[in-house]
Amino acid sequence: MGVAGIIAFTYYPIVFLLVAVALRGLDPALEETARSLGLGGWQTFFRVVLPQLRPALLGAMLLVVLDALIEFDAFVGLKFQTFSFDVYAQYQLGFSASGAGALSFASIGLCLVLLFGEASLRGHANYTRVSQGARRVAARYELGRATVPVLVALAAVVAVSDGIPLGMLVHWSTQSSHAALASAGGNLKYLFPATVTSVEVGVAAAVVALALALPVSVAAVRHRGPVVTILERATYLSFALPDLVAAIALAYAASHYLRFLYGSFVLLVFAEGVLFLPFAVVALRATFGQLERSLEESARSLGSGPLTSFWRVTMPLARPGLVAALVLVFAFTLGDLATAQVLLPVDLYTLGTEFNTNSSTVAFAAAAPFAGVLIVLALIAAYLLMSRYGKVRTLAVR
Repeated sequence: MGVAGIIAFTYYPIVFLLVAVALRGLDPALEETARSLGLGGWQTFFRVVLPQLRPALLGAMLLVVLDALIEFDAFVGLKFQTFSFDVYAQYQLGFSASGAGALSFASIGLCLVLLFGEASLRGHANYTRVSQGARRVAARYELGRATVPVLVALAAVVAVSDGIPLGMLVHWSTQSSHAALASAGGNLKYLFPATVTSVEVGVAAAVVALALALPVSVAAVRHRGPVVTILERATYLSFALPDLVAAIALAYAASHYLRFLYGSFVLLVFAEGVLFLPFAVVALRATFGQLERSLEESARSLGSGPLTSFWRVTMPLARPGLVAALVLVFAFTLGDLATAQVLLPVDLYTLGTEFNTNSSTVAFAAAAPFAGVLIVLALIAAYLLMSRYGKVRTLAVR
């Protein structure tokens, strides 16, 4: 139960951010219509709001399940043996590529079962308006007597998910010996270069994932057919293999067929972008599924071309989903260790690799600054995402 709780608090931002994007795109007129027809607050939520959140909820849950299946770094730190640990043991300890390959095929099979199960539950419906008129900004509800319990619950989530890690960093720094603190001070010279490299990899991987996810998401929303369905489902196969296996496969392919990419920054960025591509696909698919095509068609009737209409009408309305996709890929790239360990150029190091190097030798005081910067970068990314929601929505309405 302890491991499940830690993993739940690690992955809940995926569900939170994707559902928040979907909620921001809902039209309040639908809820008001349901209330005018006699439905209460809870009835309106379950019969009107919740069905519109189905693509985001099911997509987010699928990502959490798939990512938890191939998670390696967290389970190793928790001393908990999982499927990914067995694959790693076959590769690194047993020197058995065939055994690791067999386990990897089992992972792909399980991934396919989950993919088709999620697709059948989600269906092919898009939850968007068909009526005329402009959307309005959703009104905020007063919590009333529920204000204090809600704030206490949210504070408890923040205390567990952020307070405990930050508290441990402070504990490592204050309880370490003078020799450990001196060693930590010497490692600070690596902090800035590692931060720069981590940010560069995260931003570049987010851009790559967004560029790959954009056409797939638009096709999945606007076109139906087996080819489009297979294409969309194929993007999730990056979660079918543990990160270590995928990274080793890419390194092997580059060393034999694309030697100019082997050991390069470009290969690392491409691997991270493809690995976290499903985050971008789910965020964009949920967003594009809520946008009315009539707006783009109106632009076409006024003389704009297809690409111009899409860029000037659809893309501004999809900004919350675009930003959510960028933030999710950026944040999870920062914390990815297995891919960076295999594909990172020899003259570079990231916050994750430096943290792992120091923590693996029980030098927690030296590892604390790198973990602290990782947390700060993730918090900054999340703050920028949430603070931009209202401004983007207002600009879109205007």
